[in-house]
Amino acid sequence: MFDLLVLGGLGVDIRAQVPGLPLPAVDSLPVPPIDLRIGNTGAGVALAAHALGLRVALVDVLGADPAGAVVRTALARTSVHAVLVDAPAGTRRSVNLVDPDGRRMSLYDPRPWQGRRRSRRPSWPRWSGRRPTSMSRSWTGRATSCRRCAPRSPPG
Repeated sequence: MFDLLVLGGLGVDIRAQVPGLPLPAVDSLPVPPIDLRIGNTGAGVALAAHALGLRVALVDVLGADPAGAVVRTALARTSVHAVLVDAPAGTRRSVNLVDPDGRRMSLYDPRPWQGRRRSRRPSWPRWSGRRPTSMSRSWTGRATSCRRCAPRSPPG
C-alpha cells in the first residue's frame, strides 16, 4: 500500500551554472562542470515525498537510453516503487541554465508518448487513499489534478 501515487513527470535535468541571465550573445561560454541528474516535476514530487517518509509509487514512461538509465539508477537507490513502461521516443530531458542568484531558464524536450494505448486498464499499485500533491503530466499527456494530500477512499 502506498501513501502517494505520482503519475508521470520523470526525466533528466542537464544543469549548467551560468554567470547571469540573459546570457551574453557569444559563441561559447565556459561554465563549471555540467550536472546530469534525475529531474522534472514527477521526480521531484516522488523523491521529496519519499524523503518525508511517505510510501511512494510512481508510474511513467521512460526511454531505454542513457538518460533513462540515469533515472532508473537514481530511483533504485530509494524505496520508491516505480512502474515504468518503455518510451520509444526516449527519455524526456530539460536543460536548466542557473545563474548565481538561483534564477533559471529551462529548455524542455517533452519527448511525447508515441506508443499504443493499452486496451485494458494497467495494474496500478495499491494506494492508501491520499490524493496527488502536485501538478504533473500523466502518461496520456493530460495534466493530473493539483490537490493537497487528504484522506479519501480510492476511486472505483
